[in-house]
Amino acid sequence: MNDKINPLDNYLKKEEDLTISNNALKYLGEIGKWSKLLAIVGFISIGLMLLFALFFGIIISILPQSTGVQLPIPSFMYSMIYMVIALIYYFPTMYLYKFSKKINSAISANNNEALETALENLKSCFKFIGIITIMFIIFYALIIIGAIIAGIAFS
Repeated sequence: MNDKINPLDNYLKKEEDLTISNNALKYLGEIGKWSKLLAIVGFISIGLMLLFALFFGIIISILPQSTGVQLPIPSFMYSMIYMVIALIYYFPTMYLYKFSKKINSAISANNNEALETALENLKSCFKFIGIITIMFIIFYALIIIGAIIAGIAFS
């Protein structure tokens, strides 16, 4: 006779017992509306970034001819930088938009699968933003360390 208790049994039992109250559903509905607004604003911002990238590249390419000042990097690189920023910004915005669509459909249809998909998209949004944040912290730390080393070396 096998008297061993599987630790997953308690976890699975707790997972089945989890319920979402009406207040929690109301809050999730509000979160869905606000996240849709933020996602739409994000997509508009991405479009503006791409437009700005196009015009900024053209303006920067004309600037050396009119002022005689030579830029340190080619003008198309400025446009590429904005395009890369827009591309990076696209992914969390898309995850946020998918979350808003799924959370609203999950609440209106009382659909657990749609709720799980919505929360998965929200997790992906925050995970992406977290990874980018960690990358920027490391980048800034390296810049600060480099500045300190350069300051010591040139003093």
